[in-house]
Amino acid sequence: MIFRHKHMSTDGWFWVLLLCVAVLTVPFAPYLPRIWFDEYQLIENLQCLLLILATFCSFYLSGNRLSQMDRWLWLGVGMVFLLLVIRETNMLRGVLYPVDASWFGISNRTYTHFVMGVIGLTALNYLIKGKAQRWIPKGASFRLMLLFGIVLLWLQYIGEHGWLNLGDLGIIVEEGSELLMYVAMWVGALMYGKPKIGQALDTSSRHAHGEQIPIKQGELDCGGIFKKPCH
Repeated sequence: MIFRHKHMSTDGWFWVLLLCVAVLTVPFAPYLPRIWFDEYQLIENLQCLLLILATFCSFYLSGNRLSQMDRWLWLGVGMVFLLLVIRETNMLRGVLYPVDASWFGISNRTYTHFVMGVIGLTALNYLIKGKAQRWIPKGASFRLMLLFGIVLLWLQYIGEHGWLNLGDLGIIVEEGSELLMYVAMWVGALMYGKPKIGQALDTSSRHAHGEQIPIKQGELDCGGIFKKPCH
């Protein structure tokens, strides 16, 4: 059973909490100012700010003293968030240049799709090299995370297409679901990548005090200033 609490880990309760927030806030949507959810207004700006911070932090973490595999993984995560930044901002189309602007006879939308495609393929490459499946939780946590994702995607789709006669409430449901999804993605990445980060920070601290890190049997020494294993 999904909700057998005696088998529930801390991250499992995190997904339960987010799922409750997603479902229980929907009835309050009619009482929220609609202008907050319009293009380039409060909620969309919060989404962009969160994604930009997540991108920066992911790239920063990829430069820490992690194993090569974990550096690839955080680099891939950062590129996923960068891709979402471009999606949310439309590469600032309509802000820095006209919506239908053309460069060298090619629509700016074509450039946007090309850039997003390159970033997406690069992110996928790094995630595969970093074995992203290592971060997928098991048991109840995975089922709750999957249920949460399905519920949010369902709400986002309903809001975007105006189902259930939502009318003007559609954009509130759509943008609110996207914001909650981005929060879950970033917190989830930190939560499941935390052991790797903590291990890297501990290793850096030991290096700073001149302590040599023992190399496990079967690992090769890559040399350099500090003795570190090859991955």
